[in-house]
Amino acid sequence: MKRFNWLLVLVLVASAMSFGVVGANSDVPASETVAQTADTIILGTTDSISKLDPADAYSYHDWELLRNVSEGLLKLTPGTTDLELGIAADFPEVSEDGLTYTFTLKPDLMFADGTPYGAEQVAASIQRVIDLDGDPAWLVQAFVDSVEAVDGKVVITLSERFDLFPYVIATVPYVVVNPNVYPMDEISNFPDAIYGNGPYILKEYVPEEQAVFEANPYYHGEAAKTPNIIVRYYQDSPQMALALETGEIDVAMRTLAFTELQRLRETEGINIVSAPGRIIYIVFQHKSEIGGNIHIRKGFAYAIDRDEIVDRALSGAVSPLYSMIPPGFLGATEAFLDVYGFADTDKAREEFEQAGCSEDAKCSFDLWYPPEHYGDTMVDVVTVIKEQLERTGVVEVNLQVAEWSTYIEAATSGDYPIFMLGWFFDFADSSNYIDPFAECGGSDNMGVFYCNEQMDEYIKQARALVNNPEERAKVYADLQQLYAEDVVTLPVYVGTENYAYRDDISGVVFGSSLEFHFDLLEKAE
Repeated sequence: MKRFNWLLVLVLVASAMSFGVVGANSDVPASETVAQTADTIILGTTDSISKLDPADAYSYHDWELLRNVSEGLLKLTPGTTDLELGIAADFPEVSEDGLTYTFTLKPDLMFADGTPYGAEQVAASIQRVIDLDGDPAWLVQAFVDSVEAVDGKVVITLSERFDLFPYVIATVPYVVVNPNVYPMDEISNFPDAIYGNGPYILKEYVPEEQAVFEANPYYHGEAAKTPNIIVRYYQDSPQMALALETGEIDVAMRTLAFTELQRLRETEGINIVSAPGRIIYIVFQHKSEIGGNIHIRKGFAYAIDRDEIVDRALSGAVSPLYSMIPPGFLGATEAFLDVYGFADTDKAREEFEQAGCSEDAKCSFDLWYPPEHYGDTMVDVVTVIKEQLERTGVVEVNLQVAEWSTYIEAATSGDYPIFMLGWFFDFADSSNYIDPFAECGGSDNMGVFYCNEQMDEYIKQARALVNNPEERAKVYADLQQLYAEDVVTLPVYVGTENYAYRDDISGVVFGSSLEFHFDLLEKAE
């Protein structure tokens, strides 16, 4: 066996590591009507809970909550892309062929209800994700051939070598779950409370209202700096921004609209921390009659004018995106720009006509989106997209909405032929912007249902070339060309995430995949 060199290999976009705190001053002070005590910090968000089982949860906010109540073998150091120990006592021993990872655990581990656990429960938790086959299961199924407890250690054997696997282990599907909370043979997305092994307990929650966290007395690591965290849910950005200004909340998370963000930047006593954000893209359900039609997909690809979307709907505050792999990540190209240009209404019309659309018999499409989940501007984004498509004169677009928890379940189950989604990477590598959507074994979980043998071969080649970035980049160039020609999904833009917080709050740190660490938050006395 050889010891894993965890410094080995992560080619990252430099911008994904560049985030900082920006303060702004004005003659208009934030209200001083804060009623909370120093042992409680209140967070606000316009996001919502959709699922709370690590075997099935696969949206940003759900992972955000689960990361604060659960841990796995490894995790990311807050604010960085560096790996550090979770419940593992040391970094893994790795076999010479790179397929077997052996972990020794820290001693005397307990869940938040005092139940002890060890290697058996860790292995069972990972196997549970494989068996239950929920939305994020591909993150285990695509890599793990077997997982077992051997002589008090956790032994994971991969189906093929992937030297970035330790970063995959740091994702939510690999956390250990308390069998008193989660049945091992079925998914439980809404347990009464979550007594996990992370720094906090999720004591109670009411979707769309609030979630209440309490420090875990049995946590193996450093105790949370603030005993109590409350997350409050707001209908829109103006309500949340006002709550921050008046002191009803201490931190405003996602999503602040550009108008509120600008006002908060000019408000004394309010600080802003920013980081590269999610990509926004259009998903086609390839097994549906509409989404499965290549001419329909190419019609969309020609019709979409990203610059117009950015300028009209988003005030120029985001960047157009021409590949699912964002700029700066290894091998990123602008394949959609190369294949379809900036926008071409005439060619879009030609593609739609090949699909049977005409002025006399227009094709009618439903374009689904969640009105609140990606911020108040999403309605403006889809409105511009609708206009661009209808300029062809041969299609009609019906904008359809659903509340997030309903939306994400229906979308990923394949109920929507065409819909909008956003994506934060699970682990910081180019593969994570491609594999979930384009790999035969995983795209079903994202509602894409795409499968192409040549694409799978590119994905397999890229995984095997982790230690050869030059050759790996060439594979990604070919892969992105095929991705664009097939219009697997349609990238639109990449944004910025902004959190705002009051002057008396410290420890506002979120990392490369935007995990937000509640346990670092602290309020001045």
